[in-house]
Amino acid sequence: MLLPSPASHYLDLFRSPTKQSAASLAYHQRCMEPNDQVLWLSRLRPPVYAGWVDLIKQCGFPPRGVLHVGAHYGLELENYLAAGCRRVVFFEASPLVLGQLHAHVKFWQDWLRILDRSDRMRVEVVEKAVSDGRREAHFHVAELEMLSSLHQPEADWIQVQDQITVACDTLDALVSEPQDFNILNLDVQGHELEVLSGAARTLPFLDAILIELNLVQRYHGGAGAAAVDEWLTEAGWTGFYQIRYGDVIDALYLRNLPKNGLEKPAPTDPNRGG
Repeated sequence: MLLPSPASHYLDLFRSPTKQSAASLAYHQRCMEPNDQVLWLSRLRPPVYAGWVDLIKQCGFPPRGVLHVGAHYGLELENYLAAGCRRVVFFEASPLVLGQLHAHVKFWQDWLRILDRSDRMRVEVVEKAVSDGRREAHFHVAELEMLSSLHQPEADWIQVQDQITVACDTLDALVSEPQDFNILNLDVQGHELEVLSGAARTLPFLDAILIELNLVQRYHGGAGAAAVDEWLTEAGWTGFYQIRYGDVIDALYLRNLPKNGLEKPAPTDPNRGG
Protein backbone atom coordinates (compact mmCIF):
# COMPACT_ATOMS: atom_id res chain seq x y z
CA MET A 1 0.00 0.00 0.00
CA LEU A 2 1.33 3.39 -0.96
CA LEU A 3 1.63 5.86 1.90
CA PRO A 4 0.67 9.53 1.37
CA SER A 5 3.57 11.93 1.16
CA PRO A 6 4.13 14.16 4.19
CA ALA A 7 3.81 17.32 2.11
CA SER A 8 0.48 16.42 0.53
CA HIS A 9 -0.99 15.25 3.82
CA TYR A 10 0.09 18.39 5.62
CA LEU A 11 -1.32 20.70 2.96
CA ASP A 12 -4.61 18.82 3.20
CA LEU A 13 -4.98 20.35 6.67
CA PHE A 14 -5.36 23.77 5.03
CA ARG A 15 -7.44 22.96 1.95
CA SER A 16 -10.81 23.44 3.62
CA PRO A 17 -11.78 26.96 4.71
CA THR A 18 -13.60 25.40 7.67
CA LYS A 19 -10.16 24.73 9.18
CA GLN A 20 -9.87 28.45 9.89
CA SER A 21 -11.95 30.44 12.31
CA ALA A 22 -14.69 32.73 11.04
CA ALA A 23 -12.73 35.73 12.32
CA SER A 24 -9.66 34.67 10.35
CA LEU A 25 -11.71 34.41 7.19
CA ALA A 26 -13.15 37.87 7.86
CA TYR A 27 -9.62 39.24 8.26
CA HIS A 28 -8.61 38.00 4.81
CA GLN A 29 -11.81 39.28 3.25
CA ARG A 30 -11.28 42.75 4.73
CA CYS A 31 -7.76 42.77 3.32
CA MET A 32 -9.18 41.67 -0.07
CA GLU A 33 -6.84 38.72 -0.16
CA PRO A 34 -7.73 35.38 -1.76
CA ASN A 35 -8.26 32.87 1.01
CA ASP A 36 -6.32 29.90 -0.32
CA GLN A 37 -3.79 27.59 1.30
CA VAL A 38 -0.77 29.05 -0.50
CA LEU A 39 -1.40 32.61 0.68
CA TRP A 40 -2.40 31.41 4.15
CA LEU A 41 0.92 29.63 4.53
CA SER A 42 2.87 32.49 2.93
CA ARG A 43 1.54 34.89 5.57
CA LEU A 44 3.58 32.91 8.11
CA ARG A 45 6.76 34.47 6.68
CA PRO A 46 8.96 31.54 5.65
CA PRO A 47 12.54 32.51 6.52
CA VAL A 48 14.60 34.32 3.91
CA TYR A 49 17.65 32.46 5.15
CA ALA A 50 17.90 28.80 4.07
CA GLY A 51 17.04 27.72 7.60
CA TRP A 52 17.76 28.85 11.12
CA VAL A 53 18.61 25.33 12.25
CA ASP A 54 21.01 24.96 9.33
CA LEU A 55 22.76 28.16 10.39
CA ILE A 56 23.09 26.86 13.94
CA LYS A 57 24.68 23.68 12.57
CA GLN A 58 27.15 25.77 10.56
CA CYS A 59 28.10 27.52 13.80
CA GLY A 60 29.20 24.17 15.21
CA PHE A 61 26.14 23.30 17.31
CA PRO A 62 24.48 20.10 16.02
CA PRO A 63 20.84 20.25 17.17
CA ARG A 64 19.95 17.73 19.87
CA GLY A 65 16.45 18.96 20.49
CA VAL A 66 14.18 21.99 20.14
CA LEU A 67 11.82 23.62 22.62
CA HIS A 68 9.40 25.67 20.52
CA VAL A 69 7.24 28.03 22.60
CA GLY A 70 4.33 29.52 20.67
CA ALA A 71 4.20 26.72 18.11
CA HIS A 72 1.13 27.78 16.10
CA TYR A 73 0.86 25.01 13.45
CA GLY A 74 4.38 23.71 13.97
CA LEU A 75 5.45 24.64 10.45
CA GLU A 76 9.13 24.23 11.36
CA LEU A 77 8.80 20.55 12.31
CA GLU A 78 10.05 19.16 9.01
CA ASN A 79 13.13 21.38 9.24
CA TYR A 80 13.81 20.20 12.79
CA LEU A 81 13.55 16.53 11.84
CA ALA A 82 15.64 16.94 8.69
CA ALA A 83 18.36 18.60 10.77
CA GLY A 84 18.56 15.52 12.99
CA CYS A 85 16.77 16.77 16.12
CA ARG A 86 16.10 13.82 18.38
CA ARG A 87 13.42 15.61 20.41
CA VAL A 88 10.96 18.38 19.55
CA VAL A 89 8.46 19.78 22.04
CA PHE A 90 5.85 22.30 20.89
CA PHE A 91 4.15 24.51 23.50
CA GLU A 92 0.84 26.06 22.43
CA ALA A 93 -2.19 27.40 24.34
CA SER A 94 -4.50 28.69 21.59
CA PRO A 95 -7.49 26.37 21.00
CA LEU A 96 -7.86 27.73 17.48
CA VAL A 97 -4.63 26.14 16.26
CA LEU A 98 -4.25 23.09 18.50
CA GLY A 99 -6.28 20.87 16.17
CA GLN A 100 -3.95 21.46 13.22
CA LEU A 101 -0.86 21.29 15.41
CA HIS A 102 -1.88 17.92 16.87
CA ALA A 103 -2.74 16.57 13.41
CA HIS A 104 0.62 17.70 12.06
CA VAL A 105 2.54 16.17 14.97
CA LYS A 106 0.55 12.93 14.94
CA PHE A 107 1.28 12.47 11.26
CA TRP A 108 5.01 12.59 11.94
CA GLN A 109 4.69 10.45 15.05
CA ASP A 110 3.05 7.80 12.86
CA TRP A 111 5.75 8.11 10.20
CA LEU A 112 8.56 7.80 12.76
CA ARG A 113 6.87 4.69 14.11
CA ILE A 114 6.61 3.21 10.60
CA LEU A 115 10.28 4.03 9.98
CA ASP A 116 11.21 2.47 13.34
CA ARG A 117 12.66 5.75 14.57
CA SER A 118 10.14 6.71 17.23
CA ASP A 119 12.56 5.63 19.96
CA ARG A 120 15.25 7.97 18.59
CA MET A 121 13.15 10.94 17.40
CA ARG A 122 10.31 12.13 19.62
CA VAL A 123 7.80 14.89 18.87
CA GLU A 124 5.36 16.14 21.52
CA VAL A 125 2.76 18.86 22.11
CA VAL A 126 2.23 20.55 25.49
CA GLU A 127 -1.10 22.41 25.72
CA LYS A 128 0.02 25.18 28.06
CA ALA A 129 1.18 28.76 27.95
CA VAL A 130 4.78 29.22 29.10
CA SER A 131 5.43 32.06 31.54
CA ASP A 132 7.33 32.90 34.74
CA GLY A 133 5.12 30.97 37.16
CA ARG A 134 2.32 28.45 37.57
CA ARG A 135 -1.10 30.10 37.38
CA GLU A 136 -4.11 30.70 35.19
CA ALA A 137 -4.05 33.75 32.94
CA HIS A 138 -6.16 35.55 30.35
CA PHE A 139 -5.22 34.65 26.79
CA HIS A 140 -6.25 37.16 24.12
CA VAL A 141 -7.25 35.28 20.98
CA ALA A 142 -6.61 37.47 17.95
CA GLU A 143 -8.58 37.11 14.76
CA LEU A 144 -5.26 36.42 13.03
CA GLU A 145 -4.35 33.56 15.36
CA MET A 146 -0.57 33.97 15.22
CA LEU A 147 -0.95 37.36 16.97
CA SER A 148 -2.71 35.89 20.02
CA SER A 149 -0.97 36.71 23.29
CA LEU A 150 -1.11 36.63 27.08
CA HIS A 151 -0.90 40.42 26.76
CA GLN A 152 -3.75 42.71 25.75
CA PRO A 153 -2.98 44.11 22.29
CA GLU A 154 -2.04 47.79 22.23
CA ALA A 155 -1.93 48.13 18.44
CA ASP A 156 -5.43 48.90 17.20
CA TRP A 157 -4.97 46.73 14.09
CA ILE A 158 -4.72 43.57 16.24
CA GLN A 159 -8.36 42.64 16.78
CA VAL A 160 -9.26 40.30 19.65
CA GLN A 161 -12.09 37.87 18.91
CA ASP A 162 -12.13 36.15 22.31
CA GLN A 163 -10.52 36.13 25.74
CA ILE A 164 -10.10 32.76 27.44
CA THR A 165 -8.41 31.41 30.55
CA VAL A 166 -5.39 29.19 30.01
CA ALA A 167 -3.00 27.30 32.28
CA CYS A 168 0.52 28.70 32.55
CA ASP A 169 3.72 27.20 33.87
CA THR A 170 7.46 27.75 33.59
CA LEU A 171 9.73 26.10 31.09
CA ASP A 172 11.72 24.67 33.99
CA ALA A 173 8.61 22.96 35.37
CA LEU A 174 7.45 21.66 32.00
CA VAL A 175 10.80 20.30 30.79
CA SER A 176 11.94 17.34 32.89
CA GLU A 177 15.04 16.54 30.82
CA PRO A 178 16.59 19.88 29.77
CA GLN A 179 19.84 18.15 28.76
CA ASP A 180 18.00 16.74 25.72
CA PHE A 181 17.57 20.21 24.21
CA ASN A 182 19.99 22.81 22.92
CA ILE A 183 17.70 25.13 20.90
CA LEU A 184 14.87 27.36 22.14
CA ASN A 185 12.49 28.94 19.63
CA LEU A 186 10.38 31.75 21.11
CA ASP A 187 7.35 33.25 19.35
CA VAL A 188 5.24 34.54 22.22
CA GLN A 189 4.08 38.01 21.19
CA GLY A 190 5.56 40.22 23.90
CA HIS A 191 5.91 37.56 26.62
CA GLU A 192 9.59 36.81 25.98
CA LEU A 193 11.01 38.06 29.29
CA GLU A 194 8.53 36.03 31.34
CA VAL A 195 9.44 32.86 29.46
CA LEU A 196 13.16 33.48 29.88
CA SER A 197 12.75 34.33 33.57
CA GLY A 198 11.10 30.97 34.16
CA ALA A 199 13.87 29.00 32.44
CA ALA A 200 16.86 29.43 34.79
CA ARG A 201 17.45 25.66 34.99
CA THR A 202 16.89 25.07 31.26
CA LEU A 203 18.94 27.89 29.72
CA PRO A 204 22.43 26.55 30.67
CA PHE A 205 21.85 23.52 28.44
CA LEU A 206 21.04 25.64 25.37
CA ASP A 207 23.40 26.66 22.58
CA ALA A 208 20.99 28.86 20.62
CA ILE A 209 17.82 30.90 21.04
CA LEU A 210 15.65 31.88 18.06
CA ILE A 211 13.32 34.69 19.01
CA GLU A 212 10.80 37.03 17.38
CA LEU A 213 11.13 40.59 18.71
CA ASN A 214 8.85 43.60 18.29
CA LEU A 215 10.49 46.91 17.40
CA VAL A 216 7.33 48.81 18.25
CA GLN A 217 4.96 48.30 21.17
CA ARG A 218 2.23 45.89 20.06
CA TYR A 219 1.00 44.66 23.47
CA HIS A 220 0.37 46.27 26.85
CA GLY A 221 3.20 45.25 29.14
CA GLY A 222 4.93 43.37 26.34
CA ALA A 223 8.71 43.36 26.10
CA GLY A 224 10.41 45.33 23.35
CA ALA A 225 13.42 44.22 21.34
CA ALA A 226 15.85 46.39 23.34
CA ALA A 227 14.71 45.00 26.70
CA VAL A 228 14.99 41.39 25.55
CA ASP A 229 18.39 42.03 23.98
CA GLU A 230 19.63 43.61 27.22
CA TRP A 231 18.37 40.65 29.27
CA LEU A 232 20.03 38.10 27.00
CA THR A 233 23.28 40.06 26.80
CA GLU A 234 23.51 40.27 30.58
CA ALA A 235 22.84 36.53 30.76
CA GLY A 236 25.80 35.84 28.48
CA TRP A 237 24.12 35.50 25.09
CA THR A 238 25.36 37.16 21.89
CA GLY A 239 23.18 38.31 19.01
CA PHE A 240 24.55 36.58 15.91
CA TYR A 241 22.05 37.11 13.10
CA GLN A 242 18.71 38.74 12.41
CA ILE A 243 16.10 39.17 9.71
CA ARG A 244 13.80 42.17 9.81
CA TYR A 245 10.17 42.16 8.63
CA GLY A 246 8.96 45.74 8.96
CA ASP A 247 8.63 46.33 12.70
CA VAL A 248 9.48 42.72 13.65
CA ILE A 249 12.87 41.02 13.93
CA ASP A 250 13.62 37.30 13.92
CA ALA A 251 16.90 37.05 15.82
CA LEU A 252 19.40 34.31 16.57
CA TYR A 253 21.34 34.42 19.85
CA LEU A 254 24.24 32.10 20.66
CA ARG A 255 25.72 31.31 24.05
CA ASN A 256 29.18 30.92 22.52
CA LEU A 257 30.38 32.43 19.26
CA PRO A 258 31.39 29.91 16.57
CA LYS A 259 34.82 28.38 17.07
CA ASN A 260 35.28 27.66 13.37
CA GLY A 261 35.81 31.29 12.35
CA LEU A 262 32.36 31.62 10.75
CA GLU A 263 31.60 35.29 10.18
CA LYS A 264 28.32 36.88 11.14
CA PRO A 265 25.98 37.16 8.14
CA ALA A 266 24.81 40.68 7.42
CA PRO A 267 21.36 41.46 8.91
CA THR A 268 18.60 41.20 6.33
CA ASP A 269 15.50 43.33 5.77
CA PRO A 270 13.25 41.81 3.05
CA ASN A 271 11.17 44.99 3.03
CA ARG A 272 14.16 46.90 1.76
CA GLY A 273 14.79 44.52 -1.10
CA GLY A 274 18.14 43.42 0.24
